[in-house]
Amino acid sequence: MKIEFDVAVEAEFEVRESNHRYDESENCRQWFMLECSGDLDCNLDDFSISSITEYTSKNKQPKPMSDSLVPIIHKEQLESVATDFLRRHYPEALKNPMAVEPQVLAEKMGLTVEMREITKDFSVFGQIYFHDCDAEFYDEDSDEIVQTHVSGRTIIVDPKAYFLRNLGSVNNTIVHECVHWDQHRKAFELERLYNSSATRIKCQVVGGIKDNTRDATDWMEWQANALAPKIQMPLAMFKTQAFKFIKQFSSELGTSELIDVMDTKQMSCSRMAKCLEMKEKVFKEFVPSPRPLIKKALERIAAEFKDVESKSLLKS
Repeated sequence: MKIEFDVAVEAEFEVRESNHRYDESENCRQWFMLECSGDLDCNLDDFSISSITEYTSKNKQPKPMSDSLVPIIHKEQLESVATDFLRRHYPEALKNPMAVEPQVLAEKMGLTVEMREITKDFSVFGQIYFHDCDAEFYDEDSDEIVQTHVSGRTIIVDPKAYFLRNLGSVNNTIVHECVHWDQHRKAFELERLYNSSATRIKCQVVGGIKDNTRDATDWMEWQANALAPKIQMPLAMFKTQAFKFIKQFSSELGTSELIDVMDTKQMSCSRMAKCLEMKEKVFKEFVPSPRPLIKKALERIAAEFKDVESKSLLKS
């Protein structure tokens, strides 16, 4: 995997002037930008510097990455990143409102999805394997951990873990792992330079940040968690559907202040994600006021899907 990257470095210079009568020196510092390239597949042994220029604020990159090669994505950039993802892998979802089929998305990206139990306690709901390896899985029939060969580019989803949390829903899990493949392969290959046994990214059902600091793995999980529902429900298509139903129900009810719930079967991301997206994008942006109507719409979602998690939103 060939990569091109820029590195900002600070250099310290010592200028010395001397003769047989005196010896004087002066130190100074200067920032430089190095344009570099290399191939992660050969451990960056071919690393090279193609140019060196004085660093200025104009050197800032449009798509910066951390020193772990994790993309730096701010919260306000998530929608544009999700749109770019769909433009490259599932462009039809940006033309008309539709369900993003996770299995089809994975196939388009050259990935294989397999359903099988991962752990006995369902603590892991999905894993993506970047390289061939022998992996350990829980076997319910024998109640033992068994070793199985897994090919690279494979997503493993535990079908029994989906009900524990929204993050564990099968569709969301597959898209979540697709995000890891698209956004985090470089970081993973860099990790393998130091840890050759690394083969996968493991996503837990119950997780979180223990303190206020986040390492590269934490940021990768945050990005995959945040991007997955936005990929399944792109903002532009969501607004198209929202305006359609606002207009429809406003006409039927003879009022401009009441909207009904969107057709939640049109797009197939998880139910909790739908509630959050509706609450954030539709009710706040298009109908800034009536709280009872928000409650009514969420009640409709909860009733349709018998979703306890949706009901919990009524309290917020």
